[in-house]
Amino acid sequence: MAVDIAHAAAECLCWFSLDGRVPELWDAFSGLYRTRDGWVRVHANFAHHREGALRLLGLDPVTATRQDAEQAMLRWEAVAFESAAAERGLVAAAVRSFAAWDATEQGRAIAAQPLLAIERIGDADPLPLPALDATQRPLEGVRVLDLTRILAGPVGGRAPAAYGADVMLLNAPHLPNIEAIAETSRGKRSALLDLRSGEGGAAMATLLQDSHVFLQGYRPGGLQGRASARKRWLRNARASCTSRSAPMARKGRGANGAASIRWCNPPPASTSPKRKRPARPASRVPCRCRSSTKARVT
Repeated sequence: MAVDIAHAAAECLCWFSLDGRVPELWDAFSGLYRTRDGWVRVHANFAHHREGALRLLGLDPVTATRQDAEQAMLRWEAVAFESAAAERGLVAAAVRSFAAWDATEQGRAIAAQPLLAIERIGDADPLPLPALDATQRPLEGVRVLDLTRILAGPVGGRAPAAYGADVMLLNAPHLPNIEAIAETSRGKRSALLDLRSGEGGAAMATLLQDSHVFLQGYRPGGLQGRASARKRWLRNARASCTSRSAPMARKGRGANGAASIRWCNPPPASTSPKRKRPARPASRVPCRCRSSTKARVT
């Protein structure tokens, strides 16, 4: 097998515009903030996350500036802000060293689990797929139901689409999204479905019956009672940044989001979230704050 290096490089980088406008990938309030005893990273790309974080800092979301937020954050300790944000369903994470992360309850729980787990949920005869000729891509005929959001999950669903799978991305009409969905949805179909309604639930059941693969990245329990992938032959891939059994999995969406943005090494003192990203230190090693992915197969 050979891969054109230009094609590989193009897949790793992206540029897109919406109606002639190039969207900002990060909100002005997203990024690193110095605290009284360290640093926190705040995600504020969703308006309700940004407004909630500013209110937590005692600021008016309408009039606050980034400088106001930086000054207000200096009154907080990093872990205290992380905890307060998680309790409010916001997304913020204290920056920790490797040793500090490994000593946390979440760090110990994740370290004891495999990075990828495969769980058999039943037995069934193999599901036949249509024969392919030499002109077709390898996953043509495979139908994937994609219930992932934001970045990592949608990129995962984009991969089978690139190999010919028929991927349907489902989003809820009441949930916010980011403009990068235009780039992470290449090759997919897209639809809105409200699983809170009886009509939406019935439509979901029909879609599941016609799918070969169910891919979802909601926090543990987020789809409880709203989407079941227990059809005998369905492949169910679930990605969770906290893992189902780790402590943060039980603390709601704020802690779940915080786990996904946790840094293992503190940034240099000169780092400013709005400046050019500093060069990665030569001594930095791969992050141990790993997530956990589970594939359920028959």
